[in-house]
Amino acid sequence: MIKGLHIRGNRSYRHTGFNFWFQEYKNGKTLIVKTDSIKTVEHDPYTLDGPDTTFSLPKEAAQVLLNDLWEAGYRPDDGAGNVGQLKATQSHLADMKEIVFHTLKINKEQK
Repeated sequence: MIKGLHIRGNRSYRHTGFNFWFQEYKNGKTLIVKTDSIKTVEHDPYTLDGPDTTFSLPKEAAQVLLNDLWEAGYRPDDGAGNVGQLKATQSHLADMKEIVFHTLKINKEQK
């Protein structure tokens, strides 16, 4: 569980954009900062739409922010969207094909 106050976000299903909210885990509860006043409210993490958002960005502004984060070196934890990782995987697969063709004595032209 992430400790401390964090900015979280997800794609909006109510409009074309990206939602952000400030979230904190405290005493086993998920708390969300509300914009109508500076206070925290308890949030049920199992709701479909997620919490009421702290602020929203239009799609274009969200893309600019994501581009800025990417340029600053931020990447998803699982490496999704990482071009370098895809290139390394493609290279690895090409190497594996060579090994298989050589081991099984398959002529590349017969594949």
